[in-house]
Order: sequence, then C-alpha cells, then structure tokens
Amino acid sequence: DLHEASPEFFRVRFGGSDRSVGARLLARLLVGVVAWAERASVRAADWTLVTTPRMLARLRRLVPERADAMEAVLNVPTLARFHPVDGAAGATWMEGGVLRLFYGGALTPTYELDVILRAVAALAGESPSIPVHLTIAGRGESEAPLRRLATELGIEERVAFLGRVEMDEVPALVAACDIALAPTRRDRF
Repeated sequence: DLHEASPEFFRVRFGGSDRSVGARLLARLLVGVVAWAERASVRAADWTLVTTPRMLARLRRLVPERADAMEAVLNVPTLARFHPVDGAAGATWMEGGVLRLFYGGALTPTYELDVILRAVAALAGESPSIPVHLTIAGRGESEAPLRRLATELGIEERVAFLGRVEMDEVPALVAACDIALAPTRRDRF
C-alpha cells in the first residue's frame, strides 16, 4: 500500500539511503502528505481515474466510501497508431546486417537503460559478428549519465540519443527497429 510503497519510491527515485534518518523522516512525512492529498482529492472529485488496477485497489482501500466513483484506465499506447505505419513499410529482420534496438520513453533510473547499454557492450564484445545499434528517444535526468556510460563502455558510436521526439514519430521508429525495448528496473518499489 502507499505506506509501504512511497518510501521505496522516494529512495529509488531520489537516491535516499535505508540508513539515513533524514531520508526515513522525509519519506514518512511525504507519505503522510501524499496520503492526505489523495484522500482529499478523491473525496472532492466527481470521478477518479488511475492507470493501474493495483492503484485502483489501493485507493479503494484508502477511500472506501468513494470506491464506486473510481476506474482504472491503463496507460498504454493506442495500437491503431502502429497499424499500419504511414510512410514506413517497416524493416526486415536485421536489415543491412545490423540488429536495431529502440527505446522510447523517460530517461530515469526506473528504466534499466544502463543495463541495456551494458548488454549492447557485451554483445559488441562477445559477438562482434552481430553489429548492434541502439536508438534512445526521450529525455530525463539520466541522459547525461547514460551518455557517459556509453562512452565509458566504448559503444557511443552504437547508440543514438534522439532526445524528445513527437508522438507521431514513434510508430516509424518502432517499425524501423528489430526489437523495441520496455525495460523496468525490478526494485522494492
């Protein structure tokens, strides 16, 4: 529930320590403020929409008297955007002999892009007969560290950082790749 998840979220997202008294106190304070704000918001709203069934169940436990005025609407792409892709026929598998990987989304610690970069480096080192290229579309506070990591791993020529792209450009980027990635770090949160 919120009281268990929020401290983990703040630790994961903002790098707090399990041993830091200040971090634990701040997390507890933030948990209390968030819980109060959620209850007040749900009670004041005509209808509450959340993005996951788990969040819906948690809010229904938090504010049971408003359970009938809540609904989960999954935060997923509209598949119609991807079939067919205008102006892009899509690439064949490893067209041109290159394995093309693509990630589109936020560049934050939540998404294991550091692991993906290390995998690209491992593949490049262990299987040089499989040229691999990674395209990353998005922005966030992890961009600079990810660029540094690509350089440290010696794969900067195998990685393209596009920055933010328009949503209408994403279907063509997906169609042009061999594997689209959706990594999420497995942590306590």
